[in-house]
Amino acid sequence: MTAISAQYSVVIIGADGLGARAEVVRSALLREIREIVALALASIRLRPEDVIATERGDLFQLEVPPTVSPGRLASTFVDALNAELAARAAGRGPADAIRLTVALHRAAEGAAGQQPAGAVHLAEALVNASALPAVHKAAPRGYVVLVVSAQIYELFSQSGYRRVDTAAFLPLRLDSEGSGQVTGWVTVPGYSAPPGMDDKGTRAAKPDREETAPGRSAGVLVQGNGRVENLVNVQGDQVIHGDLVFGHRVDETGSARR
Repeated sequence: MTAISAQYSVVIIGADGLGARAEVVRSALLREIREIVALALASIRLRPEDVIATERGDLFQLEVPPTVSPGRLASTFVDALNAELAARAAGRGPADAIRLTVALHRAAEGAAGQQPAGAVHLAEALVNASALPAVHKAAPRGYVVLVVSAQIYELFSQSGYRRVDTAAFLPLRLDSEGSGQVTGWVTVPGYSAPPGMDDKGTRAAKPDREETAPGRSAGVLVQGNGRVENLVNVQGDQVIHGDLVFGHRVDETGSARR
């Protein structure tokens, strides 16, 4: 694994439920997420080539230069992600909307025993925390769940960064009993506190909303020639093949053809 500079923020992005999707749908969604991330980077005046980006399975890892503060990542970047996801969700049913988990950490410069790669390992643990799927399920108006490390939360609390409301976070403990050390803090843009969690930092016993049954909707974007151009109909985890969209017909493999 490439060492991460202690001056750089580490952002890891995962999509809720992506691994359970059919492969054709999963691949199309990953392409769409790349575009959404690029748009969000533009909101903080970064181009994709300005960050070190790595994809591992369904996770996107970004090494963000120190010119962008963790506060801007937790506010402007996350708000841009949420706005773009909300706009695209308008053409989909609730079960087919893309919902992202964003983990944010920064290697503590000069901290004893802190290796740069440890920032990546912690961010991965945060983005994969077992309590977070329940938050997505309980937050129909939120398309991004943000989880920051305890170090980042302390930074926000001490600095008083006005665009980050620390009162809207709940603690996250990675152990299932909720008795261990607070490892991270969770918030959902648009909510006063993340639904679906209890004050112990674990999954709440009863989510705030029931799961919505999948329904047919249009909206998975398929890229071609470096830009988004085709729309594929989706019903739950199935691509509805054979639909003519923008002059292309989607075949049984999910590929667009004339």
